[in-house]
Amino acid sequence: MNRRILLFILFFLSQAHTILAGDKFTINDFVITPGITDKTFSISLENEIEYAAFQFDLYLPEGLTISGYNADTRRLPNDITTLKMEPQTDGSYRFVAVEDFPKNIAGKNGGVITIKVSASNDTPNGDYHGYFKHIKLSKTNGEGNTYTEMSFPITIVAPSIVKATDCTRKYGDDNPIFKYTVEGGKIYGDKQPAITCNATKKSDVGTYEITISKGSIINDNVTYQNGTLTIAKAPLTIKAKSYTITQGSSIPNFEVEYNGFKNYENKNILDTPPTVSCQATKESPIGEYDITISNAKAKNYEITFVSGKLIIEGRKFEAGGSATKDEDDPATYQVKPQEEGESTATVAIIDDKKVSGAFAIPETVKSNGKSYIVNEIAANTFENNTSLTDITIPKTITNIGDRAFAGCKSLQSITINIATPLHFSIASTRSAATRADGSSVFEGVDKTSCKLYVPDGSVELYKTAPVWNEFHTILPISTTSIDQVILSSNTPFDVYNLLGQKIRSGITSIKELPQGIYIINGQKIAVR
Repeated sequence: MNRRILLFILFFLSQAHTILAGDKFTINDFVITPGITDKTFSISLENEIEYAAFQFDLYLPEGLTISGYNADTRRLPNDITTLKMEPQTDGSYRFVAVEDFPKNIAGKNGGVITIKVSASNDTPNGDYHGYFKHIKLSKTNGEGNTYTEMSFPITIVAPSIVKATDCTRKYGDDNPIFKYTVEGGKIYGDKQPAITCNATKKSDVGTYEITISKGSIINDNVTYQNGTLTIAKAPLTIKAKSYTITQGSSIPNFEVEYNGFKNYENKNILDTPPTVSCQATKESPIGEYDITISNAKAKNYEITFVSGKLIIEGRKFEAGGSATKDEDDPATYQVKPQEEGESTATVAIIDDKKVSGAFAIPETVKSNGKSYIVNEIAANTFENNTSLTDITIPKTITNIGDRAFAGCKSLQSITINIATPLHFSIASTRSAATRADGSSVFEGVDKTSCKLYVPDGSVELYKTAPVWNEFHTILPISTTSIDQVILSSNTPFDVYNLLGQKIRSGITSIKELPQGIYIINGQKIAVR
């Protein structure tokens, strides 16, 4: 060093005296791994005013040595700067720097010196501190500042392995947030590796490499291990639609519904379209049949098949209150599936849209020349029929469905030809089950005024039977004493109820009538 410059430095440094709180030496992110050599760090100076010279002693933990240094040319240009480092007897390193007179150190913040540090193999891991001591800062006029000590953190860490975590997602989903694990030395501070993957939402099912790299990590001796993203098939449901047809009708063309397509895809991406089948034919009996799906395939979808139902209902037809069609007062009936052991086909009365006044449900009806036993009053059949005043229920009825007579506010009498009361608590139909106590069947019927006529000898049974016992007046059908009237077997006649309303037209025998009381040719007739 030029003697003139050296004397100038010593003069500047000897004059330093004022302490400014904004002056600071530091080394940021000082992280090093045992066995690492010549790792570069920057010594920064933050100063409130401009200086021409500085001096400090740098103290590092045991095992760390400075193997080289240079001026940071952004603030101490090499061509005009004198920079010197000398090891001290206490293990520290003294640095002296001065700008060529009369220059100042450029700027007020940033690096001034870069040092190369080596760590011995046996340097213990841990968190430490380094120190700047005996600090002096001088201006060109000899004025300056002195500081006793400034510290900065040092982390010594073992070699690390940073592994990208394997993960799985479904086709069409967004990539998950990629994670990683660290083995060995910890990662300094909040530094993070960079993790990327080329897979997108539209990438096919398969495996894709998750690439992990240094990112903002400043640790030395780090090994990075890539991971694997597995894209699994997305769930796709193919569901057969359900259909209801009348027995004898043509089988419909079955359609399916899709749920689960990704990326705005549709059935056109299927490698193999679904096959839809059903064992039912036009001639199949009444009942339910599975509509099944099979064969569909798609490379990016795990397909689940959901069967539909083909319900073949009995044919519906209209008939009046006798075995022949009575256009004056028809109801709608539906053929029921013939149960095992039944010798005669059965129907349920299901709709009363043309029924008013007094109506007697027949024991049998005919359609297309075939006779059917009426054994069920389906759910909701007469619901809210405010024109119905009297109803006769034949002994063939075995089931009355939910709300069958609910809302029949004008109902004045119910004649039921069933000796043993139906127990609604166990009654059920194909259409619906009654409430647990059967109370919905006659809900809304005025049970204080509506009379219940039951077979002789069954009055007490009905008075104690649930639901039936809610009627205030329960009488035997034979309450009115009426003599039999001999009728001409070949002369057609009309039949009226006790209210004078016609319920049959042109019949020739009272054998066609269910039990009850009627007016025929002006006379009361009791059919037992």
